Formats: sequence, structure tokens, C-alpha cells
Amino acid sequence: NWAASRALLSGVMAEQIGEGVHRLDEIVNNLLLLTRNEKPAMTRIDASNFIKTYAEKLIEDENVSAQTITVEYDIPEPDLHVDIDPVLMKRALDNICNNALQSMSEDGGILTFSVKKKVGKIQKLVQMIINDTGVGIPRHLQSRIFEPFFTTRERGTGLGLTISGNLLKVQQCDVSISSKEGDGTKVIISIPLPKESIT
Repeated sequence: NWAASRALLSGVMAEQIGEGVHRLDEIVNNLLLLTRNEKPAMTRIDASNFIKTYAEKLIEDENVSAQTITVEYDIPEPDLHVDIDPVLMKRALDNICNNALQSMSEDGGILTFSVKKKVGKIQKLVQMIINDTGVGIPRHLQSRIFEPFFTTRERGTGLGLTISGNLLKVQQCDVSISSKEGDGTKVIISIPLPKESIT
């Protein structure tokens, strides 16, 4: 019995050490991404097609379907061309969507992507919108979610959204969040329309 208990304890400790090493590795990798001086390779792309392709890849992802999460996209406006770095934008979206998926992981939900043009008094923008039906973010925490190491998840590093914010900033994009506790979260990425595209 003592030998069996010792073997069991050793197995549990080895598993915990393995998890700790993996978590530390994740933190180090995220810190490297956070401190890296990214130089975007700006490319003219169709924002509608970019988001449609991204959403379709998520739909095909087995991990997403296993969580009973439905991915939808509503892109009524084609040919909204913007200048971004597609690689950096994908990385930013990956972190944002990872948070959204985790907020819905227990009971499933719906993750919706949309793209639209917004005409303001000063600037004309294309907005990429990611909306989830997850647990939402309490109002008093919403202003902090892009802070380094701030997280509401037990196993979160608090760096994913910080990295996303930085990746968007170097592409001259703004990001804002609208959320209601218990009623999901909406992330809006605002991208300036190229001057020659403004009509």
C-alpha cells in the first residue's frame, strides 16, 4: 500500500511539475512577443474576405466544434480594402478569439464575426467586430483587460490581450470592448480606410 501510494503521489507531482513548466514556457514566450519590436509588413487586403476566411477556419477547427461553439459571420459589405499586416492581424485575432472561446467553454455559445464601414466626422473606418455569448466582463474590470498580467482566469497569463493590443497599435488600429456581465462581449477593431479608398 505504501509503495502504491508513493507511486501515485510521484505521478501527481510529475504531472503538476509538467503543467508548471508548460505554464512558465507559455509566459516566457508571451513576454518575448510582448517586448519584441514588431515592424508590420502593411498590405492592402479585403477586410471582408480576410474575416470570412478566418471564421471559416475556426468553423473547421475540431477543438471549437468539440466545445459546442457555433461560429458565424455576417459580412454584408464586400470590397472594404484596408492596409494591415495579415500575419500580425491573425495573431491579434487568435488571442482575442481564444479569450472569447474560453468564456463560452462550459456551456457552448456563439462566436460571430462581422465587418462594416463606419463614417465619422473626422475619420472613416472599417470595423472588424468579434461578438461572443460568453460570461461577459464586469464593468469595473473592463478598463484593465489590456494591462499586462491582468487576468480573470485561474490559469490565464494576463498577456494575450496585451499582445493583441500592441499588435493592433503597430498597424495603426484601435481596439475597444463592450461587455455586460452574463451577456457576452463585443470586441471592435477599427482600421482607418486608406485615403484613396475614401469616397
